[in-house]
Amino acid sequence: MKDKKVWIRTILCLFPIVIGLILWNQFPSQMPVHWNAEGKVDGWSSKAFAVFFLPLFMTGMELLVSFVLKSDPKNHHQDKFIYQLGLWIIPVLSIVIMIITYLTALGTKVPINIILMGILGIFFILLGNQMPKTRQNYTIGIKIPWTLNSEQNWNLTHRMAGPLWVIGGFAMILSGFVSDNTVFILCFVIDIFVLTLVPIIYSYLLYKKGI
Repeated sequence: MKDKKVWIRTILCLFPIVIGLILWNQFPSQMPVHWNAEGKVDGWSSKAFAVFFLPLFMTGMELLVSFVLKSDPKNHHQDKFIYQLGLWIIPVLSIVIMIITYLTALGTKVPINIILMGILGIFFILLGNQMPKTRQNYTIGIKIPWTLNSEQNWNLTHRMAGPLWVIGGFAMILSGFVSDNTVFILCFVIDIFVLTLVPIIYSYLLYKKGI
């Protein structure tokens, strides 16, 4: 599957550097780079690190993901939407994270939990909606021994997991509005645990049945 838009995604990942240079003199000497579960800043860095290193790191991640997806021979006939979703998630996250970083540095209060959980939830909803169409491969989907060794097991597991991940995505979006730190962490952990473990158990049960 040809990837003709890698330069567009790379430019998007690097574009926050341009914005950072424009706003350079307005930024404080220490920039926020990490937030706790309550959405409060608990990690700081220099301006240079935030403006240059973070976008460069995200660019490296984007290029790595593009290479891995493109190198998987079983992705050549993959569902186009799911393939593109895998390619574009990092550029989108890069833009959003840097916007949050810059706004916070300039003194704007940003509801980071709502924004990030919203993006993550939408990602799971979109991915879950397309999972039943996902073809067997080594980079996208539920990649465990029983699904990789049996196309039927792969198809049945992903048909089951699709609706589950859609529900989980909506649960993530709602959890972003939870103000209590402990409850927020608990909701997130349970959500991820269910979305990960249930498909694995289902696939194993299919395997025990001979599928």
